[in-house]
Amino acid sequence: MLVLLSVVIALNGQPPRLAIDFAPVGSHWYYTNIPSFFSSDQDYVEIISIGDTVVQGKNCRHLQKTYRGFQEKDEFVYTSGDTVFRLAANDTFYVLYNFAAKPGESWRTRASILEDGSEEMELRITVDSVSEEIINGYTLKVLYTSSDNSAISFGGYWGPIGRGRIIERLGGTWYMFPFNYGFLDGQIRIGLRCYSDDTLGFYDAHISQSCDEIITSTENSYLTSPKIYPNPFADELTVDLSNGEVANITLSNIHGQLVLQQAFSNTATINTDHLPAGMYFYEISDDQSVVRTGKMIRE
Repeated sequence: MLVLLSVVIALNGQPPRLAIDFAPVGSHWYYTNIPSFFSSDQDYVEIISIGDTVVQGKNCRHLQKTYRGFQEKDEFVYTSGDTVFRLAANDTFYVLYNFAAKPGESWRTRASILEDGSEEMELRITVDSVSEEIINGYTLKVLYTSSDNSAISFGGYWGPIGRGRIIERLGGTWYMFPFNYGFLDGQIRIGLRCYSDDTLGFYDAHISQSCDEIITSTENSYLTSPKIYPNPFADELTVDLSNGEVANITLSNIHGQLVLQQAFSNTATINTDHLPAGMYFYEISDDQSVVRTGKMIRE
């Protein structure tokens, strides 16, 4: 694939473009979520394109959203030309993204008023400027947008209010859908961590240590951002604390069976050569609470 990309770039003088095909089956997003504006905790929302389906005669992609192990409202989107449409709560398709839009042009869309609720309102998204970005050897369109609603938009409650950034293939870089950033007591989705699909490959925005990182407030815990690496791992795992206190790590397989449990302090190297290849779930905890969880791959 890399050789082919090099040939195309050499012939055309610029990186190739992908056909606009939002949410191909198997595509995968992770977004940072905070419980509220007043919380120092962070977790994540996971979105996966799980298949093709027909809705109101449109060939749609079925998106499944998961937060803290609970499934949120399913989403249905389809692409026509340069435009991506989303099924709203009123069973009508509205424009989600229009990558053909020029600066000054706009579209009407709908968004939930509170978090992932069914109550929605219409808003207008206007393109302020456009650019391009090269990701994994592909040239992708980028839209910089603003909203006519001071709270609901594609991004930014601590940046310019209502401003958003949307990248072709990846979607909104704060959240896939317009979100109410004015509701400070509820969940706030503040950034695309990772994206992947079979054509574009893996993209890491480097806003977290891992796609599925969870950070729990240290007010009730003496642990501060423990690290576990590498991921994927082979015969060893390293767990690193920033202090000398004692903590505990557990690993479970995809069937929920506990396969490893070990207490440690400071930095510990754990032998994992007895574990078969596959996905594992870890928890790092102190004597008061679980302070970090996530997924790891044993190669």
